[in-house]
Amino acid sequence: SAGHPSPLLLEQETGNVVELTPHLHNNPALGLFEHRTYELFQRPIKHRDVFLLFTDGLVEVMNSHDEEFGSQRLK
Repeated sequence: SAGHPSPLLLEQETGNVVELTPHLHNNPALGLFEHRTYELFQRPIKHRDVFLLFTDGLVEVMNSHDEEFGSQRLK
């Protein structure tokens, strides 16, 4: 996770958008530290499901009214 927001998964069967890794915290960026341990996570992704990897800059961008785009709007 390295401080990035959880990737999103669009489940095509249900139309639901869910966070894939909301429970993972404090995983450092890969390759920065020797001998680090990382929390792992697995989840099946079905045919035609879509997942989105993004940085916090996408949801923190401000419009002309100083309003954040936000994670709810992205979902």
